[in-house]
Amino acid sequence: MNSMNNYGQVGQTLRNQTLVIVEGELEKFNLLKTILKCFPKIPVRFEDIHVYHSDIYDLYHAIEKEYDETWYEDGLEIDLPLLISRRNRIAPQLDKRTFTNIILMFDYERHDNWYSDEKILKMQKHFDNATEDGLLYINYPMAESLYHFKSIPDSDYLSRKIPVQCRPGKEYKQLVASETAVLKYVNLYGRLLNVLNKKTDVAEEKIDEYAYELLSAKTREELTGKIGFVLSKMNLLEQDKKNLEHTLLKRLENQSFLEKSVSYWEDMRELFFYFVRENIVKASSIQNIRDEICDGLEENIVKAGEIQEIKNEVSAALKEKYQEIEWHKVLERQNQSSKDEENGTIWVLCTCITFLGEYKFFWA
Repeated sequence: MNSMNNYGQVGQTLRNQTLVIVEGELEKFNLLKTILKCFPKIPVRFEDIHVYHSDIYDLYHAIEKEYDETWYEDGLEIDLPLLISRRNRIAPQLDKRTFTNIILMFDYERHDNWYSDEKILKMQKHFDNATEDGLLYINYPMAESLYHFKSIPDSDYLSRKIPVQCRPGKEYKQLVASETAVLKYVNLYGRLLNVLNKKTDVAEEKIDEYAYELLSAKTREELTGKIGFVLSKMNLLEQDKKNLEHTLLKRLENQSFLEKSVSYWEDMRELFFYFVRENIVKASSIQNIRDEICDGLEENIVKAGEIQEIKNEVSAALKEKYQEIEWHKVLERQNQSSKDEENGTIWVLCTCITFLGEYKFFWA
């Protein structure tokens, strides 16, 4: 069992500094930044999120270079803060002793030239404890799986998979972009920050404050008032203010959160909860799928009846499912399902979002 998948310890293990290592910019700026705004109780500082700028296989080779090829077999302790400090030229170097938890978020990327069943399984098995060397979340096939919902709710998400032949990664990104019902909405905060940065010459912390304020509106009338308030704080020419006002109204006045009379942050909290629940159920289903399904049956999915049974479970049962997830078993199932280069499939699964399940507020 993953060390963080212990509900009795939640709130104790995550109360101090947490180091988060992500593969790319998407996870840091499009996902985690929004999550931290939606859930201010999460004890993760944005400055403690570090982008690795390469994939999990590159990290594996960096570990080999630092600790020798037998690091896994020898059960060596891996100092990820040190490796990140060297890679990103952080000075002074990050000290592992200052972090209560270490979280890694990387992509499966079976299409990668360095892909190896053995290597990625070693990574998943070794990094299974946030309070020790780190807890690894692998997204299948990539972090864009977060957006692979064709509707909300999406009754087909739990059985959604893609062919192994969907490569390179940009092909999956294009597929998601053509099918998603949530990408633009989830990224609304980041897109609003970009607009304000381009249109104004304001300090970054103020830009962030203004964006948060605008997305706190619950009605169109309230939005209009907040736009006026924000513009009054900016040192802009009158015509520039009018242009920016028009741009902000155009981007925000027809957003669905206003239709519901809630703030964007309230609406996104519910959407993130939905993402987490769906991915917990799916991970549990993949982990417990029968061997004969992985090895032989053409459909290669959990039966619809089994999925529905899990979906109908009460929160307490869902929590139990979450605590029983062993990510290395999920990975082994994905490796089995995708081993056929011609006909293999990968279940679409966003594991990194499930880290919200580590906090008491998720289950309240």
